[in-house]
Amino acid sequence: MAIANYNEPPRWLKGWRGGFTFSYMRLLAFNTALKCGFLFSLLFITCSAGINDCSLAIGKMVDKDCIKIIEKDFLILDSSINIEPGFRFIYQGIIYEAVEKRKHYSFISTNDPNFKTPEGIRPSDTFEKLKANPLNVNLKRGWAKTYKLPSGWICAFSFDSKITNKTRIDFLFKD
Repeated sequence: MAIANYNEPPRWLKGWRGGFTFSYMRLLAFNTALKCGFLFSLLFITCSAGINDCSLAIGKMVDKDCIKIIEKDFLILDSSINIEPGFRFIYQGIIYEAVEKRKHYSFISTNDPNFKTPEGIRPSDTFEKLKANPLNVNLKRGWAKTYKLPSGWICAFSFDSKITNKTRIDFLFKD
């Protein structure tokens, strides 16, 4: 007779996926409370109350059900000046490009004119709309000049352009 290991769930439950929560400790407590000589298990499955979170965030798992991939397997030069395999997709009517590492977003960018940050900034807006000091613009050599917004989105300008009030944002990204 095999001795049960109560420190981990049963073998048949390992790798369970889906929108359910399994309380193994409740099952264990119930079995222990019965103190019967026969095997009796009651499985508590409760449906998770939240709606699937389909937001885009760095470090968040890429949920293929929330996006429509329109192009795969092309190279993206990310903000670390690394050339990484990426994909282009549509999310809520906006076209994005992203790099996925270990099934999580590591870089997201867009130059879609319909995209707007929480601050109201769009690609192709001028530096003047940022109401920022040009001295706060950072240079990522060989890639872009950048300015980080409070929302975490970063405005990217051509690395060889001089920043003036009329300089346009080339694209927005998160990394």
